[in-house]
Amino acid sequence: MAFGALTDVERLILANQYELMATIEGGASGCSSGYAEVAEWLRRGYRALYEEYLQAQLWPELHETKAEFVMSVLGMYVRLRASVEQMQSAGASLDQLLVDGIKFPGFDSNHEPDFASFADALMQDGRFEMLADRNGRCPRGVCTKDGYVRMLALLERYENADYLLDQEQVLAVLSARLGV
Repeated sequence: MAFGALTDVERLILANQYELMATIEGGASGCSSGYAEVAEWLRRGYRALYEEYLQAQLWPELHETKAEFVMSVLGMYVRLRASVEQMQSAGASLDQLLVDGIKFPGFDSNHEPDFASFADALMQDGRFEMLADRNGRCPRGVCTKDGYVRMLALLERYENADYLLDQEQVLAVLSARLGV
């Protein structure tokens, strides 16, 4: 990712913000972080230095298809959970695999960091919080994208059905994750 050239006014505004952050952070302790240094780079126009620093502060923007995929996966698990909870409240005898299977396994933060971090942000924002771990964050699972793709493909077959799935459908969707 490359930043466009900053105008003198933008550099001055950023320099002032970094000076404020240096003052706030160094306030009580009397020591300042790298903020003062970045402010100086901005004031002096050392583009190579401040551009490198600013680029390190930003992740690439999450592509819309990835965001939609994450929300589809989370929505699928909400639907699976609601289906099983309805079966339980109706007194159905459920296989333990089914009950355990509706626990959202999360995304692999090593191989799918963009999915994991976006799901985490959604859960910390109060969305899909019923799928979060006990710390309110997205669970960290093993590499899961291919399994979720299979699950979503199978779930599409049930789109004309009621929102809630029956036990056989839930088990079929959960099995698709494993490629069974």
